[in-house]
Amino acid sequence: MVKLRQDRWKAQDGSNRSKLKVVGQMIRFDGSTWKERSEKWLKFLKGELKKFSL
Repeated sequence: MVKLRQDRWKAQDGSNRSKLKVVGQMIRFDGSTWKERSEKWLKFLKGELKKFSL
């Protein structure tokens, strides 16, 4: 399963920085077209992004 992880740290100027990383295994969509695969991937990422307050 793939997860989004938000890394946060303090920069040298004192500001808060954050970065989103996609971590985990590759998702396989067997027997589907490239369009179906990309739509499923985008839907998944949008759902994961809602978990973060950006």
